[in-house]
Amino acid sequence: MELTSGLARRQNRPGNDNPILDYVRDEYYKGCDVWGLATTWQFAIADHLTRFDAVPEEWNFTPSPFGADVAAPEYVGIQEALAQVDEEQQLQYLTHAGRVLEHLTRQAHAAIWA
Repeated sequence: MELTSGLARRQNRPGNDNPILDYVRDEYYKGCDVWGLATTWQFAIADHLTRFDAVPEEWNFTPSPFGADVAAPEYVGIQEALAQVDEEQQLQYLTHAGRVLEHLTRQAHAAIWA
């Protein structure tokens, strides 16, 4: 699966400045299982947040004893997205994207069981 950044789209929308979410949007607009998309990306974000020791406790995330799946398209996409921002901003972008995906996961779960 090839992921590309929605940078061109983002430049035309004020307030849409999280490059991680650009990658998620690209995959979303191709058509997907929303719950699967959100949880897969949230796991990859949590793997990245472990570098900062900043995974939100309410996510109940425990890293794999085998380490992150660094070859996963989501993990690679996040690395590419983070390369677009200053190192000081990376934690902020990761946390924001994770919270957005957490919300999307809850919405998708509620829609499934409604």
